[in-house]
Amino acid sequence: MIPNQNQFYKIVNKKNDLVADYGYPETGKPVTLWPWHGEDNQRWMFVPLNDNYYAIVNKKNGLVADYGYPETGKPVTLWPWHGGDNQQWFLHDLEGGYQKISNKKNGLVADYGYPETGKPMTLWPWHGGDNQRWLPEAVESFTLPSVQTYPVPAVPQYTNINEVLPNQTQIVTTHYTLATCIAVDDPHYNDQQKIKTNPYYLYVKKQYWKKVESHVLAPKESYKYTMTSGMTQEDQNTVSKTVSHTIGVDAGFQFGKEGRFNVAASLSYQYTEQLETTVSHTTIQMTETTQEHSIINDENYNVAWSKYILVSEYSVQRSDGTLVSKPWTVTDHNTTQSSYYPLETTLLDK
Repeated sequence: MIPNQNQFYKIVNKKNDLVADYGYPETGKPVTLWPWHGEDNQRWMFVPLNDNYYAIVNKKNGLVADYGYPETGKPVTLWPWHGGDNQQWFLHDLEGGYQKISNKKNGLVADYGYPETGKPMTLWPWHGGDNQRWLPEAVESFTLPSVQTYPVPAVPQYTNINEVLPNQTQIVTTHYTLATCIAVDDPHYNDQQKIKTNPYYLYVKKQYWKKVESHVLAPKESYKYTMTSGMTQEDQNTVSKTVSHTIGVDAGFQFGKEGRFNVAASLSYQYTEQLETTVSHTTIQMTETTQEHSIINDENYNVAWSKYILVSEYSVQRSDGTLVSKPWTVTDHNTTQSSYYPLETTLLDK
């Protein structure tokens, strides 16, 4: 079974038709089974994670199913999301649409071995009885946020040697992904409010070309200029706090390195694939750097030159379009393009 991201489910036990329920106002209490009444404490959202695991999130409070014990037979409890293996669950398809729900940390499965209502859901080794078979049934749908995307505009090109090219191209949204509410730090909403108002946020990537420098070079002229690239520490702090990852010096996303360890690590595949970036292969964070360059005109004629760097601007948006935090920007010194006139010219840039 692949649960729909835009639906809440009731989780029904095959043995007794009771449903998973969390009726407590506080964290750390057991998930219990009761007859269906339809309130939010009986509604659950399955959040997709890496390797086909899921977080199971309660609608009433935004807490997730958790099993923090080393031994078997203890209750499944609810806690805020931290991303550990004890909060990740795998759905194994069984006949009739039923599922075996196993915990990633220990391979134990959700079980309800009591004849009466109101007892806790526990974890045990799989034996195949009806008390270990669960049917997720959709009970509520909602609209997932989305935004129109566009290709990055082309770098401006000269039409004559006296032309002044624009300082930047149009800023466009090129990619986005859905960021689950359990992995977004929203200063205006707590867990209980987020699950109701923003089950999923939009993690948006906008891009544009920004001019670094421009000059008309005389024959044999060598022109020096500076280029600032990378990312400020303030922006690193913003991305770490908002979505719990950082940016590496190789421009890839770093997971589990800073801030709330592991909160976003199990979302790394989705984030990097859908935002069209990579997982960083370094532990070194990107910083803002300024480098000196020179460009040399070896031709026997004047050459107009402009250099552009690609800017990636990221933000997290609520369903109403407002921003969770100020955007952060990333520029990679390896992602630049130059324009020349005459058009066929190429100068040495070092």
